[in-house]
Amino acid sequence: GGINMFCSKCGSKVLDGAKFCFNCGAQFSKEPETAEDFVIEVFDHVFDNSIRLGDKVYILRRDRINKKIEDNIESFFLDYRDEVPLLVFDYADNLKQGFVITNYKIAWRYSDKIEKHDIWEISNILVERVVLARAMRLVDGHYRKSSRIYLTGIRPDMEFVEKFKEFIEILNS
Repeated sequence: GGINMFCSKCGSKVLDGAKFCFNCGAQFSKEPETAEDFVIEVFDHVFDNSIRLGDKVYILRRDRINKKIEDNIESFFLDYRDEVPLLVFDYADNLKQGFVITNYKIAWRYSDKIEKHDIWEISNILVERVVLARAMRLVDGHYRKSSRIYLTGIRPDMEFVEKFKEFIEILNS
């Protein structure tokens, strides 16, 4: 319902009440929005509530997580007071392995190491076939690749990768 709105910058159809254009990123709201709020809005748009990615993936404003996962997100993955976890992939043992996407970064934990990449520095995502699984690597603006982020347990894994790529592309536009 509602009136059809169009972006004054690129002409794309705009959702009623949207604060920015999902095609070109133009902002509509008068009050300044933080970059972190923008990340949350883009995430909500791309990973909308209907998407299901297997029983190890949690979209945090929709799915319940257990207290142990919640504590581990706080202990190992969050670095800023206003950091909001958006998606969790609990590969093993209450996040002893897995990753978290927040409004600041993506961070993953494997064999007691944690690697973190600022969401704004990611310019591309590569997918590799690794024995019986797929893994993705993040690429920054200097073409440096992250270590592998294994996607085992995400179903369908390529749908997740496509959504994540779309998320990063909108942030970079």
